[in-house]
Amino acid sequence: MGYAPGQETNNIPFGIPMALGKYRELSGVQKFGYNSAVGTQFETIWDGGNGYTFITTAGTCAVASTSTDDNGAVITVQGLDENYDEITEDITVPGTGSLTFHRVHRAFVKDAADGETTNVGTVTMTVDSTSAAIIGAGNGQTLMAVYTIPANTRGFLMTFNGGTSKNQEIEWRLLIRQINDGAARVKAYESGIGNNFHRYFVVNEMFEPKTDIYVEAKASATASVSAGFELVLEKI
Repeated sequence: MGYAPGQETNNIPFGIPMALGKYRELSGVQKFGYNSAVGTQFETIWDGGNGYTFITTAGTCAVASTSTDDNGAVITVQGLDENYDEITEDITVPGTGSLTFHRVHRAFVKDAADGETTNVGTVTMTVDSTSAAIIGAGNGQTLMAVYTIPANTRGFLMTFNGGTSKNQEIEWRLLIRQINDGAARVKAYESGIGNNFHRYFVVNEMFEPKTDIYVEAKASATASVSAGFELVLEKI
């Protein structure tokens, strides 16, 4: 039997039974991203740098690498289909899958190519002529502070965090875009000089189904910047 929120869990931290699926209708998501060269204008915190472009038209996912040493590697692609239901597909490099993706929010190397321990080159997942996700050379997984709430699901923002490698001014903002209005708006904002932050939400922001969530940052001079957020998802 699963646990209802607030039910006794022998003082085990909330996240552990969440990860074990002990709470009815609830699950957790951790998103973390990195941009190695954030400039003086806002950029999305993801492997591609600059702004992130959400897929306009759902389609199959093509996977390719900048190195032929990755040929034969198997990449697991996670995202949402044309109905915003969660899907996962394994695609061999280079190749194209058979499922239809409308969002890609994570990809990782499931099996590296023969003789390799992870991806050698930069691996790009392309849908509708859009770079939907990128795995940096040697990373084995996407680093993208980008996520979309699935259909029939609500998301609750639990934490928001960021960091930088340089002692200079950095501004972070977490934005959302709801599927029916298309206008992005800021839901959390942090700034500082060469600092790291980790914000916990006592009153949690609630996001409706099909809401896009992403983090942007800008710096007073070029800097590497990381950011992430955690969500609790509720099936409705």
